[in-house]
Amino acid sequence: MRRSIFILGLFATLFACGDDPGEVDGRCLEAPTYTNDIRNIVDARCLSCHSEMLLGTMRNGAPDMINFDSYEIGMPHFEAMVREVVAGREPPSSEMMMNALSQEERTLISDWQLCGFRK
Repeated sequence: MRRSIFILGLFATLFACGDDPGEVDGRCLEAPTYTNDIRNIVDARCLSCHSEMLLGTMRNGAPDMINFDSYEIGMPHFEAMVREVVAGREPPSSEMMMNALSQEERTLISDWQLCGFRK
């Protein structure tokens, strides 16, 4: 009897969990989306260097092929973007470039990744 209850409990646990790891603790129930939350950050903090419209020195050292003009263009680079943002390497900040992200923005971007880069 105990074994049957254990097995039933195990199956219930396995099937109750969704594919999204954030759903388990509720963090992704109101997940940030690119359209509602991230796009404004990208527009304000990233496009001054990472835009298809910029060439050469106008990119301030940003690689030519890493652009965030739209969700679709940026998608292949979102994992790397989040890694750099969380580590504090992006966006670079200096006296000339006042692009520093707040901790709230960094957390929002990290949560966006955790919840699957929702559009």
